[in-house]
Amino acid sequence: MLNIDPFFYQALKDDHVDEFVNGRIFNPARPEIDEEEDKIPYIIIQPMGETASMATKDKRFAPLDQATVDILVVAESREALADLTYQTDRAIRKAVNDLTEDSDIADITPSAGQVSFDPTKPCCYQTLSYQVECYTD
Repeated sequence: MLNIDPFFYQALKDDHVDEFVNGRIFNPARPEIDEEEDKIPYIIIQPMGETASMATKDKRFAPLDQATVDILVVAESREALADLTYQTDRAIRKAVNDLTEDSDIADITPSAGQVSFDPTKPCCYQTLSYQVECYTD
C-alpha cells in the first residue's frame, strides 16, 4: 500500500496553510471532539485508495502505483473558501515542484469538485482531488 497522505499533510504544514485553519488539518477524519466543536475553517485529507499499473514514466522502467487523495476544504464563506483552496493547491504544487529526482512520486494530477454550501453550519466546502503516480521500485 502507498503511504502518500503524509506527503500532503507535510506540504500543507510546511507552507503554513495550517495557520489559515488554526492547525485544523486532519488525516483522515476529525476526532470526535473537533467534530462536536465544529470549528471552521478546516481541512481533511482523505486517502481514497490505490490501483496497480504496469505503465512507465520518465525513463524509469518500473511499475507505477496510482493513488487518489481527496482534500476536503471547509470555510465560512465563498470568498474564504476560494482563498483557502487556492492556498491549499498552491502548497501542494510547491511541494511537488520541490521533489527531488529520487522521490517515489512520479506525477500528480489535480482536479477540483463543485463548490457546495451547507446551511446547517453554515459553511462552503469543496473537494480537491489529486491522482498520484508512485514508483514501486
